[in-house]
Order: sequence, then C-alpha cells, then structure tokens
Amino acid sequence: MNRKVLIHQVNDNIRAHWGTTLTGVATTTISLVILGTFFLVYQNLIHITEIFFNQSHYSVFLSERPSEADRQNVINRLSRVPGVHDIHVVSPDQARAELLDAFKEARPVLEKVNFTRLPWVIDFSLTREGGLSEAEIAQIESIPKVDELYFGRETKDQVETFFGLANFVGLFLVALLVVSILFIIKNTIQIGVRMRFQEIEILSHLGATRRFIGLPFLIEGGLIGASAAAAALGVVYFLYQFVLAGVTFNQATYGLPLVVRFYSVGQAVGLILGLFVIGLLSSHLATGRILKSFQH
Repeated sequence: MNRKVLIHQVNDNIRAHWGTTLTGVATTTISLVILGTFFLVYQNLIHITEIFFNQSHYSVFLSERPSEADRQNVINRLSRVPGVHDIHVVSPDQARAELLDAFKEARPVLEKVNFTRLPWVIDFSLTREGGLSEAEIAQIESIPKVDELYFGRETKDQVETFFGLANFVGLFLVALLVVSILFIIKNTIQIGVRMRFQEIEILSHLGATRRFIGLPFLIEGGLIGASAAAAALGVVYFLYQFVLAGVTFNQATYGLPLVVRFYSVGQAVGLILGLFVIGLLSSHLATGRILKSFQH
C-alpha cells in the first residue's frame, strides 16, 4: 500500500470514530498512569534502599568491661578498613542517656530499669559501594574484645523478602493491566471496524485485499497504544514534580529530590514502543475474525 494512501486511510478511520478512539486512548492512559506510578515508586524505593545499604551504619558490640587499650585497638583496626569513617565510641552511660531521650514518654518507667548490662559500642559508617566483604566482617569480628558486628543483616533480609514479594505483585499487576489494555484497544478497533463495515464490504467487492483493508486499523491500534503511553508519561511526570515540590518544604524530606529519579529516556522510549506493539497485536485480534469473511 502506498504510504500516502495508508496515512489517508488511517486518518479517515480515526475521523470516522474519533470519539471511540479518544475514549480508548483515555482509558488506556488511566491504566498506564496507575502502572507507571506504581513502578516509579518501586524503582525509587529500590534505589533509595541500595543507597542506604551502600552507605550504611555499622555497630561493633564489645564484650563486657573492655579496657581503654582494647577499645583503642578496635578503633585502630577499624580505621584501616577502606571506606570506614565517622568512628564513634558509645559508652554504656551514653547508651542509657540516648535510650531515655528516645523514649521520653516512657522515661519515668525506664529510669527504674537496671541498665548495668549495656555493652560498649563502637559505631562507624561506610561510604563505599557494596558494603563490607565477608572477609572484612570476619576480620572485625576476630578482633579481641569484639563480641558482634551488627549491620542490619536481618533488616536487609527482610527488605529483600519484601522486594521479592513486590516483584511478584508487580508482575501480576503488569500482566493484568496488559491484558486489560489489549482488550481496551481491541474493543476500540472492533467498534471502528463495525462502524465502517459497509465501506469495507464495498472495498472488498472492488478488489481490495485483506491487507489493504486491515493495515490502517493495525496502525491505528499502534497509535492508540503509543499515544496513551506518551500521555501517561506526561501525567506521571506532572505528579512526580508535584510531589517533589511538596516534600521540599518538609525538613525530613527536603533532600529527597536529590536522591529520587524519573524514568530514563530509554525506559520512556521502551514503554512507547512496547505499547505500540501491544496496539498492533490488539488490532490484529480485533480485525482478524471480521476480515476472514473477505477472501480477496
């Protein structure tokens, strides 16, 4: 089919049932906004979690009654580990004071508790990516008077379990929305085909092939999918900027815009192309059965 003729046919199809086409684009856009928002939040949660664990806080718990020399030995050994900084010693008295400050409402009760068994703790941070290696952890835990190195292993395992569950839920949601988008575009194209059935029948009698008749509808379906993807990206971007503008006024989250990120150009292009292909497939499903009646 000539390119100009194809463009003309696609334009005629859309103009003939523009209301249905617009409804299909709008409905698909809403589905994609839900999906896009979910994955944008999920993507940034993973990114923030990675930053947290790559720049994590470690605590070395010492055995009972370590001497000044023992504590200094641990500090010296820690300072030799690449990426370690902000080494801070917390005595049992300091730990007790911080605990009481953290639970102000329960302070009268906690003050009656015996905190004599609180250990000495040496806190430090790690700025490099990847965290401490297994060998480094073993070295630290082998230092005399070191009882345990705590770095949120349980928390990390729980976070990984959560993201594993979120992956499952996300895949289920993607599958559900893809199926719904397929049916939305399929129904939109089917309505358009039925509205122009008499014209299609005339073209068939004049010798038009099924490919000549069906190709404009295929392109229309692809355009519906691509247009909905582009519109959804615009809506999600607006919501993203709106939320960021709001969190900058909160002291607890004012630095969030420096950490979070929107979809990359590659992801956006991939979404648009993916929806174009889904639109083509939907249109093929919509027109295949009807056009089978035409044997040219």
